[in-house]
Amino acid sequence: MEHRYRVVVVALGLDHPGRSLAATERALRDAGLEVIAAGRAANAEAATAVVVQEDAEAVVAALPDAEGAVLTALGDALQAEGREDAVLVGLGPRTTPDGADAVFAIDTPIDTITDWLVAALGHREERLEALA
Repeated sequence: MEHRYRVVVVALGLDHPGRSLAATERALRDAGLEVIAAGRAANAEAATAVVVQEDAEAVVAALPDAEGAVLTALGDALQAEGREDAVLVGLGPRTTPDGADAVFAIDTPIDTITDWLVAALGHREERLEALA
């Protein structure tokens, strides 16, 4: 049986993200990923709790305008919980990773994001197997 990567999709501090989270979730499912729709999280710790509880391999976080600190806080929270191995992707107006593996602008084609994430998860698994 083929392994399906688990991905948490969350909006951090947003009431209405620019890109529809439902569209992002659907595209990730269409790419063969198992999606955990976390909705809106009040802070990085709440989002991290979902990643830990669901034992997800990745988190895709929609970010508020000009809030690089939110993404950095999420990376720090994942590390504090021992989940620095999770692939961290930001969706928002920023293009600077700020501790994430990648950040995609709101207008990035969804296929670009899903292709990158699937490849990154494959590389993650290869690294973890090499360490085992």
